[in-house]
Amino acid sequence: MISPQMSQGASCPTKTTARDTSRTVRDANVVHRLRSVVFFVTCFTGSFAQAASYQKRDGTLVEPILDTSGSTHPYDWTNLGPHADAPFSRLDNADLLNADLLNAGLDHAKMSGTVMTGANLDRADLWNRWLQTPHSKDIPW
Repeated sequence: MISPQMSQGASCPTKTTARDTSRTVRDANVVHRLRSVVFFVTCFTGSFAQAASYQKRDGTLVEPILDTSGSTHPYDWTNLGPHADAPFSRLDNADLLNADLLNAGLDHAKMSGTVMTGANLDRADLWNRWLQTPHSKDIPW
């Protein structure tokens, strides 16, 4: 005989079996492992980011670009050299000694404290840039 509750469309309570519980736990473990793999792959590939280089006036390449304290500079965009196009670059405190930046596009670059002794800046686009050296005030170029 059908009970009044069954005839009104009420559903039967479902049973949770040990098999269903183990499947849920297994799925949660898979998701956790997948998150861990994605995290470690992201960290691992990020540690192999390529550092940028610059070309000196004599044609040699300096790789990686160093900062003024001798450590690798965090700049990792376009390599710098003649005709390089690197607007809005963040080159603060970079060591670009004797760099060949002939006709390079460095407009809006941040270059405060950058060492550029002996650099070739002929026809370089240094528009809207502020350079600061230890021996001068901010100089708009």
